[in-house]
Amino acid sequence: MQKRRLLVILLSCILALVMHTGWLLCTPPPVAQAHAFVIGSDPVDGSTIAKVPSVAHITFNAPISTLSSAHIYSLQKGTLVDVTDGQASVSHANPRQLNIPLQSPDSLPEGSYEIKWVAVAANDGQTTNGIIGFDVAVSSLGISGQKVLGPTTSNNLYGTGGSRQFTTLSILSVGWDWLVLIALTFWIGLLITENWILARQSRIQSLLERARKRTTSLQWFCLCALLIGESVTFILRVAQMSQALDSSFSVSSVLAMLLQTTYGILLIIRLALILVAMGLLYWTRRTSLKNYPATPTPRLVTRTGVLGSITGSLSPVTGQLGIVTSSTRTLNTTGASITSSLKQPTDSNPGKKASNPGKRSSNPGTTRSLTHDTREVTRDQESRANRLASSQHGYAPIWLALGGLILLTRSLSSEAAQVLQPHASAVLFDWISLVSLGIWLGGLTYLGFILFPLLSAVERDHYADALVVIQRRFTPFQLGSIAALLASGFYLCEASIPNREAFLQDPYGRTLLVLFVLLVLMLILSWVGMAVLRPKLMRQALFLPVVTSDLPTRRARQSVLLNTGRTLKQVVSAQSIIGAGVLLCLALLAFYAPPIVYPEVNYNTSTSQAANAPTTQTRQVGNLSLSLLVTPARLNESNTAILTIKDAAGQPVTDAQVTLTLNMVAMDMGTTQTVVKGNDSATYVAVFDKQQTFSMSGVWTVDVKVTRAGHDPVQTQFQVNIN
Repeated sequence: MQKRRLLVILLSCILALVMHTGWLLCTPPPVAQAHAFVIGSDPVDGSTIAKVPSVAHITFNAPISTLSSAHIYSLQKGTLVDVTDGQASVSHANPRQLNIPLQSPDSLPEGSYEIKWVAVAANDGQTTNGIIGFDVAVSSLGISGQKVLGPTTSNNLYGTGGSRQFTTLSILSVGWDWLVLIALTFWIGLLITENWILARQSRIQSLLERARKRTTSLQWFCLCALLIGESVTFILRVAQMSQALDSSFSVSSVLAMLLQTTYGILLIIRLALILVAMGLLYWTRRTSLKNYPATPTPRLVTRTGVLGSITGSLSPVTGQLGIVTSSTRTLNTTGASITSSLKQPTDSNPGKKASNPGKRSSNPGTTRSLTHDTREVTRDQESRANRLASSQHGYAPIWLALGGLILLTRSLSSEAAQVLQPHASAVLFDWISLVSLGIWLGGLTYLGFILFPLLSAVERDHYADALVVIQRRFTPFQLGSIAALLASGFYLCEASIPNREAFLQDPYGRTLLVLFVLLVLMLILSWVGMAVLRPKLMRQALFLPVVTSDLPTRRARQSVLLNTGRTLKQVVSAQSIIGAGVLLCLALLAFYAPPIVYPEVNYNTSTSQAANAPTTQTRQVGNLSLSLLVTPARLNESNTAILTIKDAAGQPVTDAQVTLTLNMVAMDMGTTQTVVKGNDSATYVAVFDKQQTFSMSGVWTVDVKVTRAGHDPVQTQFQVNIN
């Protein structure tokens, strides 16, 4: 009844997961992206705008923390001048937008500008950086040609300090993340196997108790590895952030990362849960030692002959602590007495037999008394073992809850949880994939390196029984975890890769391909274990008791069964080794982050109108304000230069003589000069024929000299971009 109920629960969970996956696949999934990369900006990267904005905006694909920073620089005479007004801030309305104010935008010169940004993702604590460039009216570099518009060049991926560039810090980060994944996966598999899959199995209780002796120290190792690994990974991310921000590593930066990012808050919760797990492990060990001290559990193996010969095996079946006490020696002495009493030779000489009747008549009574005492001790030790197993099973819900919560804190800071919608489904699918990986890979590691090596210490009569019980219990969980992992992984993978070309062109996609190959190998080995070796093992175990133990045929069948068990152990161990490669791929995927998907915006169309629109430039020269407009500023067309002159009081200057001198910045195209005199208007107009000047696209200079009677002449220079 219990097996049927368990099977129904597993099938129901798998069916619900498949239905939910099918419903999500009916609609195109959004793309998952880790870290925080630029997907848009205002001004647009590479664009030319008419005037300096008061605030620049950068839009990211994921929420950013308040630790993010950006500065705007103006290129003036070959030098970058910081024109940022204060500090950049994250928008309250949109946590993915960074606002950078500029100081006195009306007084800033025209020319080239750069925005150097550093973003710290709120959910995973990863640091990214890049540069956004734009021009105001004209370029200060004097370079012509076609520009790349849009955010495709805004992120620093492979350059110096790039987010996908391997450095000492990044290699250490990947290595420690891999260690954390190994420890976490094995610990989850250990918890679920001991507290759920193999719990309350009386036929392998002694084997499980022997395994607990080893897994107690392994649990301490896993929890310590998790605690140290998570802390070191956090320190490395703080160091990467400090390096990107050009600041020194300090306690304040550590506290800022902890308290000002979602990743830091989740890390505090995760470390607290790990400490609770360590405390619970210490408490259960201490309770077991206090209430159930380790005592030997004798086991009667065979009985032969008319009276029966009780052999053996009074070596203790160790409990959780495996302490061999003085009672072990007592039981061994008792066993030796039993054996010596039963093995006393019976002399066939009737005279000698009659000469000592008292001694012979006392042997049966002594044997029965010792046998009865031994059986009482056996029942007492078995009762102690059962009570110990029941007490340990009582903590199983707490252990499983702690493991599930630790995995949940990792899912909440994963790349899927950052941008996938609906948010709850993304977190659920990522959590299911982590749990499934723990059951499958962690369970295989537990079987291959903990339980199967202990089977060699079990008597041959119990070897087949224990192996069959383990396979029967583990197979449905293995099938369910594989199905859940494939379903959740398929959706998360589809959301991470925007197109098929990304599998070969992007390092994230290439790592996914390697991950797929490793998973296929694990699936093939799982099929060999479940479809080939398991039926063979069941058949051999079924026919083993048919033959009497004294016959050579039974020994031959036992040998074949042992060989099959060794082959199964090798298959399981191979899957565990391949699983380590799978976890390494997961650590690399977290480092690379999925390919960046930019909004479908035609920046050429949106920016060409702004770039080609007539722009008015203003210069303050002495007590005069000069405003120049060149329209339409196009090649192979007649262009008109309109100059407006006003004095300090804002009154129009009508009596000036203006000299305009034109030439190209990049190369000498010949100087064109014209003189315009005032005609009772503050506007001075000069028309240039298409063959006269502006004969090449690019940046042109317009030198303006203003001469007035009774005043010193003044002059300045404008730059015009001809398209």
